[in-house]
Amino acid sequence: MESMLNKLKSTVTKVTADMTSAVMGNPVTREFEVGRHIASGGPGMCWRIYNGTKKSTKQEVAVFVFDKKMVEKYQKFDKDQIIESLKRGVQQLTRLRHPRLLTVQHPLEESRDCLAFCTEPVFASLSNVLGQWDNLPSPVPTDIKDYKLYDVETKYGLLQISEGLSFLHSGVKMVHGNLCLENVILNKSGAWKIMGFDFSISSTNPSDAEVRRSAHLPVCTCMYLFLCVYLYISLHTCLHLPPSFPQPKYSCKEWEPNLPPLCLPNPEYLAPEYILSVSCDAASDMYSLGVVMHAVFNEGKPVFQVNKHDIFKSFSRQLDQLSRLSPTMLNKIPEEVREHVKMLLSVTPNVRPDADQMTKIPFFDDVGAVTLAYFDSLFQRDNLQKSQFYKNLPKVLPKLPKRVVVYRILPALASEFVNPDMVPFVLPNVLLIAEECTKDEYVRLILPDLSPVFKQQEPVQASNMILLIFLQKMDLLLTKTPPEDIKNSVLPMVYRALEAPSIQIQELCLNIIPTFANLIEYPSMKNALIPRIKSACLQTSSLAVRVNSLVCLGKILEYLDKWYVIDEILPFLQQIPSREPAVLMGVLGIYKCTFSHKKLGIPKEHLAAKSLPHLVSLSIDNNLNLNQFNSFMAVIKDMLTRMEAEHKTKLEQLHSMQEQQRSMNINTSQTNQSEETKRTSSPGNQIDDVFGGSSGSAGVNGKANGNSASAPQLNRMSLTLEEKQRLAKEQEQAAKLRNQPALAPQSIKPATPSTQAKDLTSCLLNNMTSLGSLSLTSPPRPGLIQGSTISAYPSTTPMGSMASNGYNPTMGFQTGGQGMRPPGPGLYGGMATTTSTPNFGALTHNQGSTNTPDMSALDSLFTSNKPKVSLNQMAPPKPTPGTTATPWLNQFGSAQPSQTAPMQGAPLVMGGVTSGFGMQANPFFSPQNFSQPTAAPVMNAGGGLRHSSSVNNDLKDLFG
Repeated sequence: MESMLNKLKSTVTKVTADMTSAVMGNPVTREFEVGRHIASGGPGMCWRIYNGTKKSTKQEVAVFVFDKKMVEKYQKFDKDQIIESLKRGVQQLTRLRHPRLLTVQHPLEESRDCLAFCTEPVFASLSNVLGQWDNLPSPVPTDIKDYKLYDVETKYGLLQISEGLSFLHSGVKMVHGNLCLENVILNKSGAWKIMGFDFSISSTNPSDAEVRRSAHLPVCTCMYLFLCVYLYISLHTCLHLPPSFPQPKYSCKEWEPNLPPLCLPNPEYLAPEYILSVSCDAASDMYSLGVVMHAVFNEGKPVFQVNKHDIFKSFSRQLDQLSRLSPTMLNKIPEEVREHVKMLLSVTPNVRPDADQMTKIPFFDDVGAVTLAYFDSLFQRDNLQKSQFYKNLPKVLPKLPKRVVVYRILPALASEFVNPDMVPFVLPNVLLIAEECTKDEYVRLILPDLSPVFKQQEPVQASNMILLIFLQKMDLLLTKTPPEDIKNSVLPMVYRALEAPSIQIQELCLNIIPTFANLIEYPSMKNALIPRIKSACLQTSSLAVRVNSLVCLGKILEYLDKWYVIDEILPFLQQIPSREPAVLMGVLGIYKCTFSHKKLGIPKEHLAAKSLPHLVSLSIDNNLNLNQFNSFMAVIKDMLTRMEAEHKTKLEQLHSMQEQQRSMNINTSQTNQSEETKRTSSPGNQIDDVFGGSSGSAGVNGKANGNSASAPQLNRMSLTLEEKQRLAKEQEQAAKLRNQPALAPQSIKPATPSTQAKDLTSCLLNNMTSLGSLSLTSPPRPGLIQGSTISAYPSTTPMGSMASNGYNPTMGFQTGGQGMRPPGPGLYGGMATTTSTPNFGALTHNQGSTNTPDMSALDSLFTSNKPKVSLNQMAPPKPTPGTTATPWLNQFGSAQPSQTAPMQGAPLVMGGVTSGFGMQANPFFSPQNFSQPTAAPVMNAGGGLRHSSSVNNDLKDLFG
């Protein structure tokens, strides 16, 4: 692979170096840029042909270069002879101007290394096409290697050579002298042109010199001279007089075998008399034409192979063969021209037909050849003749090869676009050729010439015809034209057609738009095409245009977006003022297409609010017949049926969702109740019941009942889409909750402490003992009321105890709160907290009249590792009648009988509290409390107060 790349690199480098060295320094390079080597031609294939462009105009040209290195092997005299011969041929070609001769665009320029001149763009020489690849680049270009001549190209090419010889013989009085394959050049469009006038021979008659000078004049002058000659010949023909033209005389050079080959003509194409008798005339060129025709049909092989070292003997032998020419030698030549070729190869020059006669043989009457010949003579035709020819051309184009059509006919047609009156006749043929071209060929060869035609608006009649032609081929334009050119050139032309004043153009445009709507981009259709169609429908006065607009809209609905149709097209239908039956049916058709199309469809809200009311109003129009009314009613019924089904389905779905939500709420309520039941049955819930659990439970149930009562109200309401989504999420979450296992209360076993847990009851009693000890250990205060003791600190008594004021023994009052609830489940939880009140008197309790309360309900509050002891067991034993009160109570003083008697008879409320409370129960408003005699304090046996340790012992005995 690497070696192949290196070889290719070296080849490219060599070719570039050769080209650079060959052309470098030549004056041609000042005005022209030389490209790649494409072909070879001329005498001995000595001219290398390069493509090039003119620097100033970017015009394409062919650059012929002769490298002087090719003749370095010759002597100086021979070199000079070769150079002079080549110069003479190019100079002669430059002076001659004819469509059948190669056109020189820049004369011959000489430098130290090369000769160069520029011509019209060239494809190759006829010799290259037929397989002679001398002096060609390596590798041989693919387009030359694969080139095959078509019959029409061969016929018309030979006709062109015949016409060129006719011009030389009749017009210029000149013999070419070296007509062969290498001197026939195919230009870029495929036309055959003659070059290589190195050995041309001019007539020696003085009058012929004037004719030759006229060949160098402008074309119009030459045409004038030829016209005069033609009139002169016609006049003599009418008078039956022979024209008095002298026969041209040509002087021929004797063959010199010692000269280099480039200084001699190709002997294989020379007439025998040129070598044997050193004479030549126009018939000699006709013999060369016969050999060329034979070579064209025989893969480039001439009739005879000539030994150039012994040319006279070869020609003598050739003369004998020509006198008895075998039919097998001409078997490859077409039969219709075989006899003419045989006559051209005749030994006798007078038998050979001249060039004018050859142009008129039936072989050249082929349709393709005549068509190509007519294109070459278009500049001589008027517009009427051209229009007739262009009208019939579409019948001929399919019979011609594509290469001939694209490279020969298309350029001629494109040249007519400069004539606005001819564009409507030329354009159909150009678009017909475009259909056979590839997209690349269309963009490269056709589109540049069509771009100005897209924008042509003058003259108006021609512009309208151009619009019609383009609209008929719109699918072709949109398929092969690049998107940018469609946006800039094609679609503006369509918009212009919709806005054209001609009703015919509007109708055609509306009828054609649906055929290529799928090729139009959606933004262009939505923003530019549809608005113009709507405008044409509303503004026109033509019923046909309005109906076609509606039909066009109906056919392109499938390429539009659903909501664009609903928001733009359907409201537009209500703006149409016309009430003709055709228009109403067009409106109905759009509604039906939109309604029934799978991609589009009309929502039920739009059906109920806009579509159905509009259709119902149109259906009762008086202009409709029975069939049209039935069509309206059929569509209306279909819409009603679908609307009913869709809305019914929606309501059923909503109903099922409401039922699911209702069942979900019921399940949730049942779940809450079961959890509440489990909670109340657990040990922890028993404590809640004791401490106000009933009120808390009622609050929870009340909340649940409130949610359960409000759920049906929510379900009875009409739900929006957001509410449905929220409801669906709630149902999903509730389903997840139902799938979870029920939460059962777990009993937590207390860890066994390392030390014994403290008893709350013992702590409470110890606090009370410490308070009592503080009051008992206080020093005695003088002036105390006899029979009572006043504590130095406020006394905190248990709730439910009786408090008697020391200053008013007969009156008692409740120290905190209105009363006490009986022991029960809500003892502490459902009751307001009571505050203790300072006690300014000694506590007196009538041991004989007070009943011991039942405190067994509080057993569950206190848990301990000790054996459980009921509070009834901890209550102090009832004193027997006649016994002395407990010493712990006696230390506070005993009440006088007269003072306690009223208390015993007083009515009691809950918890044993006396009901008396008011002005008289207040000790500060009882005057006798301050007038009672002072009682001596109770003394123990030692004469002092009883020690507090006995009190502690009594408390321990009391509470265990």
